[in-house]
Amino acid sequence: MPSELSATRRRQLLAGPSKIHIQVGEAVLPQRLPKEMLLHLSRKAQDLLKPLRPGSSRTPTTILKFSSDEIDIVALNAVIKWMFAWCNADKTVPMLTYKNTANETFAETVCLYQAVRALDIPAYFTGADLPKRIKEWIAMAPLTKEEFVMIIGRLQGDESVVRKALHNTAYHKIRATLPEASAIVDFVREAGNEKLLEQMKQLEDFVLAKRDGTTT
Repeated sequence: MPSELSATRRRQLLAGPSKIHIQVGEAVLPQRLPKEMLLHLSRKAQDLLKPLRPGSSRTPTTILKFSSDEIDIVALNAVIKWMFAWCNADKTVPMLTYKNTANETFAETVCLYQAVRALDIPAYFTGADLPKRIKEWIAMAPLTKEEFVMIIGRLQGDESVVRKALHNTAYHKIRATLPEASAIVDFVREAGNEKLLEQMKQLEDFVLAKRDGTTT
């Protein structure tokens, strides 16, 4: 695995439009996800789910497939929440299948994992071990301040994954200016994670020392 990503590759991985495919039983509905399409998608999904009420011979299955670019997180979360709320009200248990792709983005991995955890969805993942994927992404290149804050913010409710994800994230791998490092320290302090706070204070000291030329 390369130790660094090119700037071009990082831009490709962290930006762009996306597709989502909602598959229920044998019916497939592909839609792009601009926010104005969300209501339309929800209505279509509801129509597809109606034949799958209790007593149906088919097991409702919801499959989300991502394209190679970053998803619309707001729309994705809304679709997942709506579909599972509807199914659970009907006392059905859909299966969420995450299909890993060669061009999966870091943001996709983190945000899908966060969405599933936050909604406490009964889920079965195929082709991807999400905590492992998050660790792999972190190991591939130094993190930006925004990426780091996203990890902590998105995974705040799952300390074990945060701890595993940060195991390979030495503070000197985080690209940050002194104001950014201080902002990260403040962010972690507010989150109440004392062990992580100690490590992030080291980040602040490291950036300060680097600025003053006392470290390499």
